[in-house]
Order: sequence, then structure tokens, then C-alpha cells
Amino acid sequence: GITIDKGLQEIKNEIDKHEAILICDFDATLKSEILKYCYSQNKRIYLLPSSADTILNGSYQVQVFDTPVLFLHNGGLSMEQRIVKRIFDLVLSSIGIIIASPFMLAIAVGIKLCDGGPIIFKQPRITRDMQEFSIYKFRSMKVDSEKEFKRTTSDDDRITAIGKIIRPFRLDELPQLFNILKGDMSVVGPRPCVTYELGDFETLNKRYKKRFEVKAGLTGLA
Repeated sequence: GITIDKGLQEIKNEIDKHEAILICDFDATLKSEILKYCYSQNKRIYLLPSSADTILNGSYQVQVFDTPVLFLHNGGLSMEQRIVKRIFDLVLSSIGIIIASPFMLAIAVGIKLCDGGPIIFKQPRITRDMQEFSIYKFRSMKVDSEKEFKRTTSDDDRITAIGKIIRPFRLDELPQLFNILKGDMSVVGPRPCVTYELGDFETLNKRYKKRFEVKAGLTGLA
């Protein structure tokens, strides 16, 4: 591999042997020289971003007098972006509910026939600005199973017969389309954490806190 302890010319000679180059995060001056050389030689460039690069990725260009500069908006979504995102959520959740309604009806009947318990499982979760809401799921475990605080495994004896069918396909998450329609959640956003798992907000990592600047989502970061 290419290491930065080689001279610049040696690195360029090594680059010439390859069609594509992965540039990691190291000395800014050397990185700039290598980037310019790869660009001039028409090499495919893969750039491993630093945390600063990731932050810059969310910027957009504005004009200050006659100079183009990058503007970083670090306070979550703007009002205009929130409106567009909300319209997007309303349209997609409505379409999703219509398409998924036969499946949801079949799952509801299956849960009721399985043990006669509640169809919907509700659990307090945290969304934007640390607001608490009740997330909806099809109940896939025995009644009151959540009172036993332990991680769920695939062979967990608390999972019902219908739960073993719907959990692997994430069909138990379908009722969250109604959470989106209500405005509790968004289609895209970080998965909402359980209230009792969060701990003291003030001691959380700064990067983790950023997730609470937007609504929790049906589709998470993963």
C-alpha cells in the first residue's frame, strides 16, 4: 500500500500503477497534492472522509459580497426543509398505508387468533427536541413481555407464533406509518430510542445529541 512516509514523488510513482486511489485522512498539505495529482492523471478517486469532511458535506454555497463561501447550517432542518419533508412524509405514509392495509389486516387477525391479546404494542420513545411519543408496533411478543428488561433474541420464548413470522421481515413496524401520518415520526430519520435506555441527556456524546434535532424515523441511519 501507499504510505505517507514515502516522498511525494514516490507516492506519485505508486499512484501511476493503479486505476483507482483511496485517499485517507492525513496531513492536509500532502493530501491536497495527492488529490490534485490524481485528478490531473484521471485516476478514480475514493476519499475516506474525516469528521470535518462529513460536516462540510451538509453545507451549501452562498455569496458574501462577490465571494462564494460554504454555509454550514448546524441547527437541524430549516423551516422550508421541514415543510417539504412533512409533505413528503404525508404522501409516502398515506400511500404506504393504502398499499399495506391488506397485510396489516391479515397480521391483526393473526395476532388476535394467536392469543387473543392486544393487536398493537405501544412504547414511549424520544423524537426531536426530546419530545416523548408512543410508537406503534404490531405486538409480536407475549403480553407484558416488555416488563422483563432483556435483549430480544431470535429464539426468545417471549415471541409469539405470529411474531416469528412478522419480525424477520420487519412487518411489526408497519403501524409506524400511522406515527408518520400523525407527525410523531418521519419516513427518514434516526430510529427513536426507548426512554429508559437513553440515560442522562447532558452526559451524552455531542454527536449522538445531534439525532434529536430532527424527527425520529421509520428508516434509521443503518
